[in-house]
Amino acid sequence: MAELDESITRWLTQQVGTWRVQQRIWSSATTEPVVLPPMVAERRMVHDVFLEESMQPAAGSGQEPFTRIAYVSFNPVNRRFEHVSLDSRYPPIMFETSVDDQLDRDDTIVLFVSGFTTPAGFGEIPAGQWASQRRLLIAESTDHTICRQYWTFPWSAPFLAMEYDYTRQ
Repeated sequence: MAELDESITRWLTQQVGTWRVQQRIWSSATTEPVVLPPMVAERRMVHDVFLEESMQPAAGSGQEPFTRIAYVSFNPVNRRFEHVSLDSRYPPIMFETSVDDQLDRDDTIVLFVSGFTTPAGFGEIPAGQWASQRRLLIAESTDHTICRQYWTFPWSAPFLAMEYDYTRQ
């Protein structure tokens, strides 16, 4: 396997650690966000290639138990970033890829999924609606990362639908 570019390796390895996570969700471009109870994410490198994340509710948050597992890596064969997530709150496996091999400005990875169906519980959006997604993984600093998901429906412009705000513990 080809070696990873130094900037990619740096981006992935700086994410290792324990993170406090605050999630917000929007059901449209005009609604106020719903703030979910706090969560905790553990991130580690697997074989110096994959960044693995395991997320659960924070202790004492009162949130229903769930598990979210995600992997981020760079595939040297197709020269793209890849992101896979499995979330017990939303059972389908989400698989996303970047368009190219570049970290965008400000240490951002941009990923896309061409289509998925929306889960229940998103306010104005009925469950089962077809949408596409653009995900931004933004390393604000070594102690602060933001994940933003922009959804686009056949009838709408892209809007911020979900945000995970990570702060290193």
